[in-house]
This record gives sequence, structure tokens and C-alpha cells, in this order.
Amino acid sequence: MTTDIFRTREHALEYEFFHKVDEVLWRDLRCQLKLDDRRHALADATGITDEAVLAELVELDITSETLFALLLFPLVWIAWADGSIDPQERKLVLKAAVEAGHKRGSASYQLLESWLDYEPSRKLELAWKEYVRFVCGQLSTEARRALRSDTLRRAREVADNICYRFGIDRVEKAQDAILSQIAAAM
Repeated sequence: MTTDIFRTREHALEYEFFHKVDEVLWRDLRCQLKLDDRRHALADATGITDEAVLAELVELDITSETLFALLLFPLVWIAWADGSIDPQERKLVLKAAVEAGHKRGSASYQLLESWLDYEPSRKLELAWKEYVRFVCGQLSTEARRALRSDTLRRAREVADNICYRFGIDRVEKAQDAILSQIAAAM
């Protein structure tokens, strides 16, 4: 009889112990799945494929919406280099956004369209610089280089397409100055 009581208590103790372990494992699994979902959302929204960069951005609690501004504001800045945006420049920037994973009609795409309709204020430029400095300061050297490289590549593509499309170099100096500011901020 004492052995039965002992065995019953032993099984209850084992059950409780393993139940607690299972709860911890399930909680950890749910957290990991949430992190994976956020990483995939960032990848889908930005076109970034480097897993290390994505992991660091998730760790910093950066969302796809905030990263959108981080990556695409420089394209708008470049497009406004000559003080105006014509329909072809607008098309180039929106095409770059779609190629980066932003769907037409999404909130991020609409925000980009508004930046193309009305030149963003200097305050937005300064806010972008502060934000990008903060984010880059939190990233590893490798992740910062990858983010900087990707952002500058996209901005240069827009600048090159605009100059090529219009056969002009009048905005080239203004664009070069903006590219230098983007690089310095990152």
C-alpha cells in the first residue's frame, strides 16, 4: 500500500515536472514562430534576404513598416534632387518599391505615393538620418554594411535611371550630395 502511494506521488511529481517542461517548450516554440513570422514579414516587405540582418532587425523590434521608411526614403530623396518629380521619375521610384516587395495599394505604398506627390519636409530627412543612425548603431558591422549597401544600391539605381532616362546630368551633383549624406548617415 505504501508503495502504491509512493508510486502515485512519484507519477504525479513526474507529470507535474514534465508538464512544466512542456509548457516552457511550447512557450519557447510559440516565441520562435513569432520571431520567424516577423523575420519573414520583414523579408517580404523589404526584399532583404540576409538572415543575419533580418534576425538583428527583429531583435531590435523593427517592423516592416518602419524599415520601409528606412529603405525607401532615400529613393524619394534622390527623386526630389532637382526640386520636382515628373511622371517618369515617379514611375521609377514606385517600380523600385514594388521590386522591393511593396504591394500596390498597401499602406507603405500609399505613404510612398504621398512622398512623391508632395516633397517631404526637411524634418523628415532629419528624422530619417537620426533613425538610421540609431538603427545602424545597434547592428553588427556586417549587418550595418549589408543594410547600407542595399540602401545605397537602390538609391543609385534610381539616380542612374533618372539621369539615363532624361539624358541629363544637371541633377547629378545634387544626387551625389544626397548619396554622400545617405552613406554618412549609415
